[in-house]
Amino acid sequence: MLNDIQQDIVKRLSNDYEMKERGEWLQQEICPSCNKKELFTRTEQPWVIRCGREKKCGFEGHTKELYPDAFANFNQRFIAT
Repeated sequence: MLNDIQQDIVKRLSNDYEMKERGEWLQQEICPSCNKKELFTRTEQPWVIRCGREKKCGFEGHTKELYPDAFANFNQRFIAT
C-alpha cells in the first residue's frame, strides 16, 4: 500500500470508527456485527479491520470496500512521468 493511501485509511478509520491508535495497532472500537469493543487493525497494513472475537463473531471488513475512493483514480492522484 502506498504510504499516502495508508495514512489516509488510518486517518479515516480513526475518525469514522473512533479507533484509538496504540503503537502499531488501531483498536478498541465497537464491532458493527456483535457490538463489542473488539474491532482492530494494524496501522502499517490497514487492509482489513477485524473483530477480536474470532470464534464468536468473526467480522472482517476490507478497507478497499469501506473506502473505494481511496484506492480509485490512481492516474489522477499520481501523474505519469
